[in-house]
Amino acid sequence: KKIQEIKPIIIEKYYHDLQNSRSVLPLKNNKDGRVTTSVLRDVHKLLRCAFGCAERWELIASNPFKKVTPPKHEYVKRQIWTAEEISKALEACEDPKVSIAIQLSFACSLRLGEVLGLQWKNVFDFKTTKCRTHLQIIEHKTGKKSKIALCPESKKALSDFYIMKKPNPEDYVFSAKSQQNKPLSRSQAYRIVRTAAEKSIHEEHISCHSLRKTFGYH
Repeated sequence: KKIQEIKPIIIEKYYHDLQNSRSVLPLKNNKDGRVTTSVLRDVHKLLRCAFGCAERWELIASNPFKKVTPPKHEYVKRQIWTAEEISKALEACEDPKVSIAIQLSFACSLRLGEVLGLQWKNVFDFKTTKCRTHLQIIEHKTGKKSKIALCPESKKALSDFYIMKKPNPEDYVFSAKSQQNKPLSRSQAYRIVRTAAEKSIHEEHISCHSLRKTFGYH
C-alpha cells in the first residue's frame, strides 16, 4: 500500500497479526516464542517516527500512528533472592570475580554500572596492601558521593582475588578477559549472573538489579 492509504484500522490489524506471529529469534525467557509486547512497542515507536517525518514533509496529511495505542507492555516481575538462593548462586560460580560481583551487588546494594566501574584503587589500599574498609563511589543515577562499608566476607574475597590477579591500581576489578584496563560489558555481566541463577535456583527472570532489590528487601 501507499503511505497515504495507511489508516489507523490497518495499523490495528497489523499489530494484532504481529502479536500472534512467531518471533524469528525468540529470547530465552520468551516461552511461547511469539512476538512480545516490548517488540511491538518498539515497532510502534519506529513507525510513528517515520510517518511523523512523512507528515512534516507533507507527503501525508496526518500521522495515523498518533491515533493508535500500541499493545500494553507486560512487565515480568523481578524476583527477590533469598539468603539460601544467594548461597547456592555463590557456590555455583566457577569464576571468583562473578562471586565477588554478586556479593557486592547484594551486600553493598550497588547498581550494575557501579560494580563494573570499580577499579582496584577503589577497593584496595596499595600502600598498606590491605583491602579498604569502605568503598567510596559516585552513584551513577544521582551523581552523589557515597561511602559504603565492606563486609568481612567481601573484603576477604577481594583480598584473595587481589593475590591471584596482582593488578595495577588503575585496573578494573571486573575486567574484560583480554584487557584488565577495560571493564566487563553490561551484557556479559547480565549473562553471567543469569547463568549462575539458572544453575543454582533454576530461575530465568533473575537479573543483576534483583540483587540490589534483595538488599532493600532484607
